[in-house]
Amino acid sequence: MKMLKVFLIISASLLIFGCSNGDEIKFIEASGTIESTNIIVSSRNAGNIQTTNFIEGDKVKVGDTIIIIDHELLDIQLQQAIAGKDAVEAQLKLMLAGARIEDINQAVQNLKQAKVNYETAEKDKIRLQNLYDSHSITQKQYEDALARYDLMTAQYNSAQENFNKVKMIFRKEEIDQAKANLNKAIAGVDLLKKNIRDSYVVSPINGFLVKTYVERGETVTPMSSLFKVADLDVVELVIYVSEEELGYVKLGQKAEVTIDTY
Repeated sequence: MKMLKVFLIISASLLIFGCSNGDEIKFIEASGTIESTNIIVSSRNAGNIQTTNFIEGDKVKVGDTIIIIDHELLDIQLQQAIAGKDAVEAQLKLMLAGARIEDINQAVQNLKQAKVNYETAEKDKIRLQNLYDSHSITQKQYEDALARYDLMTAQYNSAQENFNKVKMIFRKEEIDQAKANLNKAIAGVDLLKKNIRDSYVVSPINGFLVKTYVERGETVTPMSSLFKVADLDVVELVIYVSEEELGYVKLGQKAEVTIDTY
């Protein structure tokens, strides 16, 4: 946002009543310009102009949305960021809460049963190995025993791994890292929300929309000038008096101002 003083396209003539010696009245006529404070508002985001709500010459209030920049991509990114934040937050809660008692008990029972099945399959494998070597059983019976042994071994290893996870105690460093990841995810969500808010470009003051620099559908980049607003409630008249007549001008004197029209 840039603030600057500019000359409005208007001229003024000033008639000053200056007093000289005696009762002689001196009229001084001078010309000048009326100045106002204007603000040029720039874009903070890149994108296409989606909506323009006012036209040049309209009166606007502070906070009025003058231009909307398309933010569909930002909306999608925000949804993704929120989902990621929720996942990180859920993981941290699990780490802080630890496993439930019923989960631990179930893991213990599963491990015990898997161990029994594994030991039984191992004994059958050894027994059938001897029978197969003595040609007392068929090759298929022996292969079935091997397959069952492999299956029970895999189930036992899986139950052992699950039990280790359930009873795992997270280190302080791991919890601190999870908290940092959550803070980072929250900051990412907040940043995207701010970028979406910045897509709604508002008037910073009460005044008049004196200039628009973009049209609907145009693509803008950060720092692109979008529009200019002028505060006409407080203006300043600047006149130019010659050095010879300057001595007739006193503080507090009355003046008559007329506006030239064309």
